[in-house]
Amino acid sequence: MDDIIRLIRYHAVKNALKYGKAKVGPVVSKIIAEKPVLKDRVKELISDVKRIVEEVNSLDRSSLKDLADELGVVLEKRREEEERTWPPLPNADAYEVIVTRMAPEPNGYPTLGHVKGLLVPFIYARLYKGKFLLRFEDTNPRVEKLEYYDAIRHELGIILEAAEEELGLSPGKWDEEIIESNDIPKMYVYAKKLIEDGNAYVCTCPAVLVRKNRNLGKECEHRKHAPEKNLELWEMMLNGGFREGEAHLRLKTDMCHPNRTMRDPGIFRIVEHP
Repeated sequence: MDDIIRLIRYHAVKNALKYGKAKVGPVVSKIIAEKPVLKDRVKELISDVKRIVEEVNSLDRSSLKDLADELGVVLEKRREEEERTWPPLPNADAYEVIVTRMAPEPNGYPTLGHVKGLLVPFIYARLYKGKFLLRFEDTNPRVEKLEYYDAIRHELGIILEAAEEELGLSPGKWDEEIIESNDIPKMYVYAKKLIEDGNAYVCTCPAVLVRKNRNLGKECEHRKHAPEKNLELWEMMLNGGFREGEAHLRLKTDMCHPNRTMRDPGIFRIVEHP
């Protein structure tokens, strides 16, 4: 029993030195880890631990250190914190300018979760003296509101100003703002080029069938349409010839791709919204 009392006192003193005051729970855990047979006597053990913890916590710092020396208590030395640096970007030397971006969708107010998505690309852009873009992905008019644009600008601006002050990375603001919906006419041009080159097609399969074919790795019957046919259907998509959900433009990839979402993904769809 004396050995158990000594072990309790050892861990209580060690716990007190490490954290300022000993606590019953951690001391009990340490004892049971070393002496599993004491699990059957845990109530008696807790009673002894409480008593000894009270004794230890009543000691002044000098007496506590004397008792630690007597018991042979040794605290692990804390490892000196290594200087933390950002890992280099792979193949960064291959580019004249490093361009990074944050691309929020203005469908709600910014949250704490946006901070990482903001700071990581911002920091890398500044470390490499490149460009950092704020790009609003606003191509779904059903969920986006003007107030969210302003809220995102305001909150992200505050964070970047703080990053400049705390981290010394200047300027603490994005270098360029891009509104994705402004580029939709340009996207239409690229979509037409993909169709003309045979790299995209208009699919009118129901969504259920699209999902089934993706899971099976099966090509859609529309995939084999000639570019001329797809251009005709594409124009119908643009000019109201289809209702929402009746047609979408799909990019030709690999219907056996290990990532099923990459099996001929949809790149344009119809959204009926004023």
